[in-house]
Amino acid sequence: MSEAEEKYVVATHDAEDQRDHPVFSMFQQPVAFHRMFVDITGSVTAALMLSQAFYWSKKGRKGHWDGWFFKSAGEWEVETGLTRREQESARKKLKKFDWWQEKIAKAKGTPTLHYRINARAFAAHLRETQFDKLVKPNSTNCETPVTETTTETTTEEKGSSSSDFSACVAAYESNIGLITSNVGESIKKWLDDVPVEWVVKACGEASKYNKRSWAYAEKCLKNWQVNGLPVENVVEQTPLMALVPVEDASW
Repeated sequence: MSEAEEKYVVATHDAEDQRDHPVFSMFQQPVAFHRMFVDITGSVTAALMLSQAFYWSKKGRKGHWDGWFFKSAGEWEVETGLTRREQESARKKLKKFDWWQEKIAKAKGTPTLHYRINARAFAAHLRETQFDKLVKPNSTNCETPVTETTTETTTEEKGSSSSDFSACVAAYESNIGLITSNVGESIKKWLDDVPVEWVVKACGEASKYNKRSWAYAEKCLKNWQVNGLPVENVVEQTPLMALVPVEDASW
C-alpha cells in the first residue's frame, strides 16, 4: 500500500473528532436524492431514478434535444446502483405519470432509449397534489416538513396508502440508517400483512437494543405475527407519531 493510499485508512488524528479524517474527502459527490420523490412515486427506487433524471434533464443540451438525455442501463447502474431489474421496476412506476417521458432515438448512430422530465407537467402535478406547498424554489432540502398526524389509523388500513410507507421510511431512517431500495420493497411487503404501527415499532426496537438493522426489525415482526405484541406494547389507539422519537420525526 502506497503512502497516498495508506492515509485514507489510517487515522492519524484525535480519535474523538473524526470530522477531518481524509476518508470523508473520498465521498464528496453523492447522488442527490430528493426524499419527497418517495412520497410522489410511492417507491424508493423510482425516487432515486427520478432524482438522477432531474439532474440530467437540466444538463441536457438545448436545441432539438429540448431537455432529452440518453443513458444506458449500465450507466444507470453505475450512477445509482440500481440493477437492471430495479430500473425496470422503477420505470414501470414512473411511466404512470405524464411528466415522465421516454422515446427511442438515435444517439451516436445507434437507436437508444432517451428520457425527459416534462417540467410543466411535473409542476402541474405538484399543484394538483398540493406538494407545491412543500417545495421552496432553489431549496436543496426537499424533505417533507412535520405535519399533523392522525390517530385514527386502523389495521384495516395497513399498507393502503403512501403515507403509511412514508411513515415507515421516516422511522427506519431515524432509528436505523439510510434506507436502501431492497429494504423499501421489503417494508412494502410487510405493510400488506401487518399494521403500519408494527413496522414503526420494530424500527424503534432495533434502535432501542442497539441492533440497528432491518434484519433485526424483521425478526421482531415475525415474532409479533406469531405471538402478538408484548403486553407492555399494546396501547389502545396508539398515535403513530408517538412510536417515533419526536426529535427524529421528519414526516
